Amino acid sequence: MCYNYEALTRAGIKRSIRDIGKEETMSSVTPFEKKIISSEVDLEPWSVFPGAEVVVIPIESQTHEFYFFGFLPSWAKEIRQSALNFNARADSLNGKPTWKKVWLKKQRCVVCATGFYEKDRATGKNYFFKHQGNKPMNIAGIYNHWADPETGEIIKTFAIITTEPNKEVKPFHDRMPVVLTEEKLKRWLDVNTTSVEADAMLVPLEDNMLEVREMPAPVKKKTVRKNNGQGSLDFG
Repeated sequence: MCYNYEALTRAGIKRSIRDIGKEETMSSVTPFEKKIISSEVDLEPWSVFPGAEVVVIPIESQTHEFYFFGFLPSWAKEIRQSALNFNARADSLNGKPTWKKVWLKKQRCVVCATGFYEKDRATGKNYFFKHQGNKPMNIAGIYNHWADPETGEIIKTFAIITTEPNKEVKPFHDRMPVVLTEEKLKRWLDVNTTSVEADAMLVPLEDNMLEVREMPAPVKKKTVRKNNGQGSLDFG
């Protein structure tokens, strides 16, 4: 399972904006994205755990937005239930009630990351996986906009989709996030891509494309959900 990953820094988000086909001069760039592009100050990488509000790209807006890491289905009674749903198995999207409705409605997103962590179940050691060349990692996700039954507040939530491991991950864990190649990225975010076509993308990343190194256990940064959709990090 992918319990935590490393969020993109400001420089990484700049590159991500370009990767999804947006140019700095395009009118479709949002105020948040313009702020990222114009800033010269970067952020230190930080480890994301369920409960943090982080940057993803939902299919409906095609822009970088803050979402809550921990998926809430429509019938959830309280936000604490999101802790149960931070990963969605690729082979359960068409059948499990938690995911089926939003999957068929094409509620796909891209989780913007530098890389992800996995713990070796045999040794307890932690390993970090990233693209060779340090390019941003686009992880497949699924999202839902949950309405708090008590307050009516809309909270944007997501889960990371996982699949079988490739050669680099298999010695340490039996699952890995679905990492989208540059070719798959735009098709994943294309509203014309059917759920059947998207399902075919939910395969392990090709072997020999990831670097792996042993790391200390990631430290959980204290982040709180605030200003729904505005984020819990200071991007300037």
